[in-house]
Amino acid sequence: KHREQTGQPFYDMSIFNVNQRYPTSLPEQLRPKPGGLRSEHFQLYESFQRLPRQTPGPGGVPTAGGPQSGLAPGRTAPSPSNVSVDTDSTPGQKPQLGIEALSAIAAKLDSAVTQLLSAAGPRAPEIKLLMLPPEHQIRQLLAAVKQVLPNVNQSGIMTHNLAASEQEAVLAFSQGIFKRLYELNLSEPLRLETLVSLLENIDVSCPKLGKDIGTWATYAPTNTEQQRRLHRTVLLLLIRSRLLAVSVLD
Repeated sequence: KHREQTGQPFYDMSIFNVNQRYPTSLPEQLRPKPGGLRSEHFQLYESFQRLPRQTPGPGGVPTAGGPQSGLAPGRTAPSPSNVSVDTDSTPGQKPQLGIEALSAIAAKLDSAVTQLLSAAGPRAPEIKLLMLPPEHQIRQLLAAVKQVLPNVNQSGIMTHNLAASEQEAVLAFSQGIFKRLYELNLSEPLRLETLVSLLENIDVSCPKLGKDIGTWATYAPTNTEQQRRLHRTVLLLLIRSRLLAVSVLD
């Protein structure tokens, strides 16, 4: 309506109010700025184009998981072919690391976990990552992480070290994921396990990540009993995923 009356696009300038939670709590790259979208924003949309899409089930409702996930009977998981990361590179080669692609995978993982837990209702706290079949969207998204890592081959083995700039970008992204762990609660173990598994897949490409996680863990918030319980759970998950050595905790 504003455009019809003035011929100019509408901007809600209230979003720049310093008292608003958003966008001040968003990373700098994601904060809206006057002038509209920039080139890096369009790159993010292009990254979404390359990511897996969930196949709608009957009635147009996306499928969320199988009977092992604690959902109602009749729900099925998407086919593995529905989850892939397309690239413009020649066969057998991978493009340079795209943090936008990793960010897009993380966003889709968060959405898939939210959808699954919402569908599970009161049984959400019972759902664990191990309960999901290999063809489930969450597992397929986690597997897709290695497809966007330029130094990991199809067997999941690191072929060469990341460039210094790539390693720095991976560590910065991973630190954001690590901090996110301490914003969650114990009532959603699936979300905790999924984020740790995301870090585990990234660690294949960047061995220094494990060392940095040991440092980050020493600065984790442990002021309250709830924070200490969450911290213990996170440490156990990191140790189980071999992202953290027990010796580091001594």
